[in-house]
Amino acid sequence: DQVAHGRDSVDRAQSEITQLAARITTTDETVQALANQSEQIGKVLDVIGSI
Repeated sequence: DQVAHGRDSVDRAQSEITQLAARITTTDETVQALANQSEQIGKVLDVIGSI
């Protein structure tokens, strides 16, 4: 039946959007962690440079 099929499609689309949103959040956290790491590395290099 057409309505049930439409609901199925909507449900599938919503779950795909949820998965994408989760992946984007994870990517964002990874980028943040990398930024923090490179900041730490920069500080270490500054210390080494001042020796």
